[in-house]
Amino acid sequence: MDYKSLNHFENTLTDLINQVMGAGIKEEDLLYEKENLKATFESLNLSSEEKTMGFIIIEQIIKPNKFIDEVETNRIKK
Repeated sequence: MDYKSLNHFENTLTDLINQVMGAGIKEEDLLYEKENLKATFESLNLSSEEKTMGFIIIEQIIKPNKFIDEVETNRIKK
């Protein structure tokens, strides 16, 4: 991959990660989000190798990041 292609690929991955993680992922939604990302990669204008590599990278990065703060929730309820 040349520098320009690599830069475009990196930007694409960063944008997708920011979109998914920015919205927040609950533990129970992780599998759904991964499947969604897989479908998104299939629709991108990338080579099959880039799609596979990109999905593998993102699959390892995205983690649940949306949790209920039970202490704060209880405080607000009171």
